[in-house]
Amino acid sequence: MTLVTKDDDFLLRHPPVQSRLLWLRCGNISNRGLRLWLDARWPMIAERLDQGDRVIEVR
Repeated sequence: MTLVTKDDDFLLRHPPVQSRLLWLRCGNISNRGLRLWLDARWPMIAERLDQGDRVIEVR
């Protein structure tokens, strides 16, 4: 399971134990903008997930 959040204090309050955390650092953004933003970064995200990283901060 991978949790996805934009909340900057989520990591401190809910450290991933059994799951992974994908922390999106994109600020306030529309759904369409978020999709475009994620599409551009997805190769890096997928690589880090494949490597088993537990916390991935995406800027």
